[in-house]
Amino acid sequence: MFFKPQWYKLLPDHFNPMNERILESIERLRKENGLTHEMISMGITLTPWAVRKLQEHCLAQGRKLMPFASERELWKRVLLSRLQAKLAHSDIPSAPWHNPLSKEDILSMMENINNICANFKSWHNVVEYIVSIDRDEGIFSDPSGIMDELNLLLES
Repeated sequence: MFFKPQWYKLLPDHFNPMNERILESIERLRKENGLTHEMISMGITLTPWAVRKLQEHCLAQGRKLMPFASERELWKRVLLSRLQAKLAHSDIPSAPWHNPLSKEDILSMMENINNICANFKSWHNVVEYIVSIDRDEGIFSDPSGIMDELNLLLES
């Protein structure tokens, strides 16, 4: 594939490094299902793969901004950042199959961030905790099944 598809160009840079095989598979999925480039780029950002990539990006940014912070402190900052984003969007209506955390739940988690982070043994634990929150909220639910297929392609 000489040219990157339009949907690829719409993605933030931290979602872009995909190999040619994955790009071709996603483009095939897009065409087979009659999806627009915008729909695919939006879909990619709503996958567990993208949530993991975003947390990696946040960790890297944290390392640049706080080079002397411990890994645990950076983990805490990444989780707080994710919770703050959820809090900022807590008033926005969601899809009927979503069950977002309430403001009270988010604030409670933020207040108990040290206790939550004390249970993490690795960065992987942090990321999977964040993904599990999104999964419990139904963020990854898609009645069409296309999102699951897209995530499988991205994780391959």
